[in-house]
Amino acid sequence: MTNTWIVGVLAVVFSLVSMFVNPQARYLNTILSIWLFISVWALPRGTIGTAWNNCLVAIVMFVASLSAATSTRTFGRAQTA
Repeated sequence: MTNTWIVGVLAVVFSLVSMFVNPQARYLNTILSIWLFISVWALPRGTIGTAWNNCLVAIVMFVASLSAATSTRTFGRAQTA
């Protein structure tokens, strides 16, 4: 359970860093998702539900961390063509 909390907190921190400081920091979440997936079998777990949750969250995190950011920020007035 401690592993899940630590990975969750780090995922939030890395996501914020990726959004505001360095977009390449999203790859740290890729590494975290791989660790979370491996830890399902490598570490002792409380219930099978926890294992399934960690496995599914790891897969979603992995896909989301590798998807390119498509939003752009615009400040001020919008320009017309």
